[in-house]
Amino acid sequence: MAKNLVLIGMPGSGKTTIGQILSTKLNMDFIDVDDVVESYGMTIDELFESGEESFRYVETMAVKDVSSHHDLVIATGGGVVTVEENIHHFKEHRYNIFSRQGFGENKKGFKK
Repeated sequence: MAKNLVLIGMPGSGKTTIGQILSTKLNMDFIDVDDVVESYGMTIDELFESGEESFRYVETMAVKDVSSHHDLVIATGGGVVTVEENIHHFKEHRYNIFSRQGFGENKKGFKK
């Protein structure tokens, strides 16, 4: 069964950088949930100006969209796990990886 690799971690923990490297190494497509959120027409900063609840609603729509695809490396936003529905979308047929190191520490351990 096709699976996605989902990167979860704190802001600045290197999810996007690690995701891009992994997607190349594993020959999988890469998607950053933040990019999907912004493709809906507003920047993350603009959404947060309307309140975090507005941002989380749009982020959940993006998570639902990307989790319906297969064979992806997905970088999530740092707070994606604060919404139960997002966790549900990523649990089914996904490998979830939690990045707990800071960006500088991760960058040293990965080679392009």
